[in-house]
Amino acid sequence: FGWRPFQIAFILMNLCGIVDPLHKDREIVDLLYFPTGGGKTEASLGLMAFVIANRRLRATETSEYNADGGVTAILRYTLRLLTTQQRDRITKMVVAAELIRRKSFPKYGTEPISIGFWVGGGVTPNKFEALIDKADRPGEARRKRNLLYKQLLICPFCGKPLTEDEFYIDPDRKSIAIYCADKTCVFYKYRENRIPIPVYLVDEEIYAKCPTIILST
Repeated sequence: FGWRPFQIAFILMNLCGIVDPLHKDREIVDLLYFPTGGGKTEASLGLMAFVIANRRLRATETSEYNADGGVTAILRYTLRLLTTQQRDRITKMVVAAELIRRKSFPKYGTEPISIGFWVGGGVTPNKFEALIDKADRPGEARRKRNLLYKQLLICPFCGKPLTEDEFYIDPDRKSIAIYCADKTCVFYKYRENRIPIPVYLVDEEIYAKCPTIILST
């Protein structure tokens, strides 16, 4: 679990530009090139974690609404396959950050650190209405629900496989709560004061909740 030198260097060289809104680095858009497997994703995730923490630590009573909740980072990938490969690693970082927020409450804000998968109607439903069974379209809602189950196959905290029984879909409240079936997991579904995995899958919920990170194609 150690950082590689280039990862530390990449994070450090970007800190001033992130912290100071008037810094000259704000005028630069650069390309991070490194061979496959070299650790680009972790370098960017480390920087994202810093941005999330910094933004929330700087929240004041007048800026709390914008700085505590809301979208902090948007990631766009050109290929859905690539999105799938990166998704699990990013989700693990989000879950780790959220657990730190809860342990340090309210230091890093009152709103959950979360992620939304905004990947198009062919991959996840755009609206909760699509998840309601209709007599004139038998099986359509079931097909849409199956799309949701494929987006999060394992618990990002403990690694236990997730089944459709762990997805609590409530079209009326426009929400999906995802829990883990492992009794030792912090996201265990029968735990007192249980915590849902902070992942949003339906576009309608993403627009309403404004997750910390939006992962999209």
